[in-house]
Amino acid sequence: MESKELSRKIYSMIPAINYSFFRNLPVTDIPKQQLRLLYTLEHHNHMPMKHFSEKMYISKSNLTKLVDHLIKQGWVVRSHSKKDRRVVLLSITDKGREEMKNHIEKVVIQTSQLFDVLTEEERESLNNHFEEILKLLDKINPPQDNEERE
Repeated sequence: MESKELSRKIYSMIPAINYSFFRNLPVTDIPKQQLRLLYTLEHHNHMPMKHFSEKMYISKSNLTKLVDHLIKQGWVVRSHSKKDRRVVLLSITDKGREEMKNHIEKVVIQTSQLFDVLTEEERESLNNHFEEILKLLDKINPPQDNEERE
């Protein structure tokens, strides 16, 4: 299969997954961008703001607004790098982790019933495919241990 065709399939799969699983979720008190930042912080904690700006494809000024809201909620804290005081680091708080955990649990409860139309074998097959996709994605874009950390 050509790489371009594979890219097209992946590009069309993302909206299909969003539509299938997330279209009927009730609106939450937390805007999607803030949830996305919390999720990213959970997986890349205590990193420079530049890292999150690049990871989320948003400007630093928009990121600053998101961070300010999350700080007011007590879900995120800012600190300065000990190596370079100009570098602002972001970290998720225990309260932020708990909020993220609660949100994910609500989503899981609301979306898990969608799989009821599948047989046990189909659910197992889908699970295996997703696990394989995640392994391949890690191969394409491996987790980076050498990212600038404190």
